[in-house]
Amino acid sequence: PLEEPRVDASGVERFIHHVNSPADDDQSMAYFYLLPIMAARQSIHLTTPYFIPDEPLKEALRKKAREGVDVRVIVPGKHTDHVLTRFTGQNSYETLLEAGVKIYEYQPTFIHAKAAIIDGQWSIVGSPNLNTRSRRLDEENAMGILDGGLAAQLEARFSADLARSSQIDLGDWRRRSPLLRLVQLSARLIENQS
Repeated sequence: PLEEPRVDASGVERFIHHVNSPADDDQSMAYFYLLPIMAARQSIHLTTPYFIPDEPLKEALRKKAREGVDVRVIVPGKHTDHVLTRFTGQNSYETLLEAGVKIYEYQPTFIHAKAAIIDGQWSIVGSPNLNTRSRRLDEENAMGILDGGLAAQLEARFSADLARSSQIDLGDWRRRSPLLRLVQLSARLIENQS
């Protein structure tokens, strides 16, 4: 008889494979990210190329930051493939920064990594972005993985990306030009129509 080959899964404690489709209409991908964030006790580190958080995600990030959880988000800087999305996402910066969320814009080039690391143990990697389109209109595929070793590798990458990013300062953000504020507001209105 043929024996099935053994797979060494000793490094992975648990994982969940999640596929989301607009046909599902239950926003399960949103919960796939939101529930671990709500359970975080030490750190929430997110990297995403498209960051337009909805109200439940914004509130969860703000709440966790106010509780003392280290909440950091890396997003693209001036190098992006979708300027409208960048300006739309920036509408959320002020309320997040006020709550203690740390936002960084990656400088060298367009960052397209999509990862979440929660408490240095739980990681989410895959195709979803942190925006409504990803949750409602796109086919998405993600893995949630409970594995300290993988999380440590992702944290090392996150730290390297932080070193190449500029942190958004709340005081500087509040002093941004009226023209930039108008562009951001206009971008949000346009994005909401699409």
